[in-house]
Amino acid sequence: MRRYLTPVLLVVLLSACRPPSSASSVDGPTSADSGREALADAGHRDLRARDVSADSPGDLPQTDQGSFGCDPACQALGLHLCVPQGNSGCMECVVNGHCKANPYAFGPHCVADLGVGQCLCASDQECASSPRGKRCDPATHRCSCSSDSECAAPLSVCAPSFGRVTSCSAPCTSDADCAASPFKKCDTVTKRCVQCTTSADCTSGVEPICDPVAGLCGQCASDADCKTSPVGRSCQQGRCGCTTDGHCSGDRLGGSQCVLPQGFCGCGADAHCAGNLFGPRCHHANLTCSCLADADCSGNGAYTSCALPYAFADFARCELPCVSDAQCLADHGAAGTTWALPFCQGGKCSMCKSSADCQSPAAPLCNTATGRCVSCLTDAQCPATYGPRVCHAIKGCVECFADSHCQPPEADHDGAICRLASFICGCFLDADCKGNRHGPYCFAAYHECSCTSDQDCTVPPYTTCKKPYAWANHMRCAEP
Repeated sequence: MRRYLTPVLLVVLLSACRPPSSASSVDGPTSADSGREALADAGHRDLRARDVSADSPGDLPQTDQGSFGCDPACQALGLHLCVPQGNSGCMECVVNGHCKANPYAFGPHCVADLGVGQCLCASDQECASSPRGKRCDPATHRCSCSSDSECAAPLSVCAPSFGRVTSCSAPCTSDADCAASPFKKCDTVTKRCVQCTTSADCTSGVEPICDPVAGLCGQCASDADCKTSPVGRSCQQGRCGCTTDGHCSGDRLGGSQCVLPQGFCGCGADAHCAGNLFGPRCHHANLTCSCLADADCSGNGAYTSCALPYAFADFARCELPCVSDAQCLADHGAAGTTWALPFCQGGKCSMCKSSADCQSPAAPLCNTATGRCVSCLTDAQCPATYGPRVCHAIKGCVECFADSHCQPPEADHDGAICRLASFICGCFLDADCKGNRHGPYCFAAYHECSCTSDQDCTVPPYTTCKKPYAWANHMRCAEP
């Protein structure tokens, strides 16, 4: 079954902790830097959406603010959990005080992620006295460990906690001891609560192989599992990828260049796609080889159809031409499933023939010209909940796909330039921030307009220059 995902789109800095329970051209961006910009930028925009809570409830669910003890019923679900979350279980915190009072918290700061409070750290220093570990993991902002020697009773083993982050945890002798752990299987040899001990424990089709050393399910446990992966022929922490260009030689890869630090085979220029069976053009938003038309696929043997590789892809690749709906069903899944391309039209597997085939509320309309389910066909169908939006033929409702969409400057745009890697407005020079309500200077690290003092804030009512979130290293004009 030929079903490949794009190598990488986003880097997520913080993992949510939840208890169990008129359309544009279809051509992609053409700047080689734009894809790298998207990768580097994703983390910042994710972080900005989560603001450290002060010792007050803010916008999070109300709770007893008289004391910061943890609810025993919540800690029975997970030692790091502390506060009831309505009728949907428990979360780690509502205010910083919950994090400081809970000895099992992963950090001292209460950070709101879509209304779910998480206890996170900002530096190794904040983990110096944490029983969870002495290092603040830079990817998840959770105190972590690297070996059992860094842990002490009652959290005496260094075990998986969030993704591949390991933190000091309680030991186990049976699965029953793992009820309060993020992972419910006990490795009785290492006494760690893990996700798996054999591949039979890995029931997800996305990560079907158990790495018994890490105790986690993944795409691979060794390089041998990556022999046909389009993102690289080396197994890196449970995922196929690369560390050198040598891992990017072979058939049906995203490109001949190992894109670092992300670690996948891709491209930065069309030269990295010479002779590539996916196509001769580097799609710079995703840093993967692609095609724009069937003509790009000549000389590719049987792969002569420039078509979507999976549903909702924003690029096309040279694929085998289809001859029937049955072939598309076999290769790409039935209608209604996440990556389905069940209809054969003009030799290409497509998502839809009419809007009746589009079952996702996020993309209920069929663009019959492209065979894609989309969120919009015209600008008028894009809600203005978060500011003006325009309709892009592939991406749907976006902030922009042309600089003109980033005007006027006093609107809630981050700059006057449309950054095609992410379809959001931003800046590259101070000139791009002239008249911007967030400030007159371009903060280069994040491509956002910013300020240095209240005197820079000249667009009422945004007259106060301050940090947009507690961990920010820049300031923006805001309401007092």
